[in-house]
Amino acid sequence: MSFSSKLRKPFRYEFRNVSLWLILINIVIYFLSLLVPLIKPALSLNIVNIIKNHMYWQFFTYMFVHANFEHIFFNMLGIFFFGFSVEKAIGSKEFLLLYLLAGIFCGIVSFVSYYISASVGNIMAYFYTLLGASGAIYALLLSYAVVFPRNVIFVFGILPLPAPILIIVYAII
Repeated sequence: MSFSSKLRKPFRYEFRNVSLWLILINIVIYFLSLLVPLIKPALSLNIVNIIKNHMYWQFFTYMFVHANFEHIFFNMLGIFFFGFSVEKAIGSKEFLLLYLLAGIFCGIVSFVSYYISASVGNIMAYFYTLLGASGAIYALLLSYAVVFPRNVIFVFGILPLPAPILIIVYAII
């Protein structure tokens, strides 16, 4: 590593608890959406809102809105179990960039697939709403498997599986 690269990133692996902040932001937005019902449709990704109402922020905000308690609980569990390790391994800034870009990318892919589906005759696709952090969580799972390929995860506390195998099985399910 050259001296100039050390100057550019002096604290590459600085751990700032971005994972914890993401969990807290998601929980706050979840409870706000329960108190103010208009928040959920304004932040969730919807093809009509983007095309007709130019609500482009929904490509970013949809990943912070969740349908119900189970939805947010399991997504935040994913950040808790995998996010902290990935963040510590790759650095907080890189982790946040990975999480947000993966979420935005998944939103764009979903938007395009909904649009194509609607244009070939599935009119209901115009009314599909995308919400939740699942796309970003899958990116965290994949990153965990890449960064920690030899880690063994116990499924239900009894079945040991290597991280890459568990991630593949989870993606198939």
